[in-house]
Amino acid sequence: MKGIGIIIKELRKEMGCSQNQLADVLGVTQDSISLWENDKRIPDAPYIITMAKFFDVTTDYLLGLSGDYKRVAVGTDYEQEFVKEEIQLIYEYRKLSDDKKKLVDELISVLKK
Repeated sequence: MKGIGIIIKELRKEMGCSQNQLADVLGVTQDSISLWENDKRIPDAPYIITMAKFFDVTTDYLLGLSGDYKRVAVGTDYEQEFVKEEIQLIYEYRKLSDDKKKLVDELISVLKK
């Protein structure tokens, strides 16, 4: 059975996400991510839940309790997969000011029409 640290590291690398980027997403330091990935510390429950949502996996998979393939179906039979460019967009979006986020949201609404 894999430990949570190995699973976090595998998922992060699969998404093309650096430790710093994951740390920014979670609001923790890169050192925290390193400690988790090396099984020196266990993330608190809120971080486990946030990582499960971010990686689109179940908390059971993240904790090593489920051997089932990790992706959670979205919609009917669609499996959501983030590509490296999408991760980068999320990372950059989260660094924007609230005003700029609103502009991006409005642009997306216009482009969807």
